[in-house]
Amino acid sequence: MKATHRLRTLVLSAALALSTQVSAATFNDSFSSGLNATYWTVTEFHPGVAASLYSVTTPSGQVHLERKPGFIGSGLQYVAVNLNLSALGGNIAGDFSTRIDFSNAVIALGGLNQVQLNATFADGSFFLAVHDNDAGTVNNHVWYDVVSPFTGALAGKHNDAADHGTFTISRTGNVVTGSFNSTVLFSANDSSALTGIQFTLQNNLSNNALISANYDNFSLTAASVPAPIPEPETYAMLLAGLGLLGFASRRRKQKLAA
Repeated sequence: MKATHRLRTLVLSAALALSTQVSAATFNDSFSSGLNATYWTVTEFHPGVAASLYSVTTPSGQVHLERKPGFIGSGLQYVAVNLNLSALGGNIAGDFSTRIDFSNAVIALGGLNQVQLNATFADGSFFLAVHDNDAGTVNNHVWYDVVSPFTGALAGKHNDAADHGTFTISRTGNVVTGSFNSTVLFSANDSSALTGIQFTLQNNLSNNALISANYDNFSLTAASVPAPIPEPETYAMLLAGLGLLGFASRRRKQKLAA
């Protein structure tokens, strides 16, 4: 009897592992133990420059991104910390909300030196919440593009000289909204699946300014997140359990017949 109970438990565990949806999923990271490689990867973009242009450290439970001195680059350059959505179940269809705090933002020389929280979607579009120094005015805004290649537009400019704040990108229904603290910056329609989230530090306009920022208290909440694709071992466990249950049932009937 105990053996049969254990077999039923085995089959139930395997069946649960094959479930396709996890409701109201939430992922929080305060970076108290640094960047967990299961969930985060770091990438740099600086065409024509082989050496790393940025440092990534995690002092005092924060992620510190900083441009290294002494390097020459041109055009768009950035360092990005990318969330591994596959570790959380995969792309997100439907409602979601993601946020991150930034502080001690140094974005000298104006232009497109930026602190960003970025979301990308399956249709190739992107939605960026941005803190930068545009024409000498520190501000927060959204940069978005509903069709790739890169032909984005600036929207929702909100002047604020503070070097810290909270960016949020969320979707309710088909409406994606970017916010800075409690201020809504801009909204646009996009119903395609969320495929990427990253926070970045960016240099542009062919400058090599020593920009930097701290990032903390990341959060992602989704109404429904696909579960990870089951490992082959999960299917094997389910089939083995069903086979053993069938065998136990036949043995029990043989004993009763005798």
